[in-house]
Amino acid sequence: MIADARLRAAHALVQRKEFHQAWPVISELLNERPDNAQALYLAGCVMRSQGHVGAALPVLRRALSLDAQQPNLWMHYGACLHDVHSYSEARECFQNVAKMLPRDAMPVANIAASYVQEGKAREALEWADKALA
Repeated sequence: MIADARLRAAHALVQRKEFHQAWPVISELLNERPDNAQALYLAGCVMRSQGHVGAALPVLRRALSLDAQQPNLWMHYGACLHDVHSYSEARECFQNVAKMLPRDAMPVANIAASYVQEGKAREALEWADKALA
């Protein structure tokens, strides 16, 4: 199978949450091209889904250094930062996504959630209202 077909197959497996089947494909792709941003992104998604957030962070950070134009990559990196209570850094990621996808409420809602986690009700309500708008 060619690399693009394997990448599509791995992406489909990750979307279906079939992580154990996706991992060997992702690993094979990274063995061939360790700087494949899409494979790194999928690897980070699998790691985070299985609770390996600390391992997912540098993988997603590397993917971003190779391709900073992918909103989903920023969202997953921000989610990992949120998971490890780095709320300010997570908000920066979500703000990047909001700029890329101005009509998408999810990154704005995630900013609100980060303020909730910090106990900053006023900011949380402000951003939740923006998400609802």
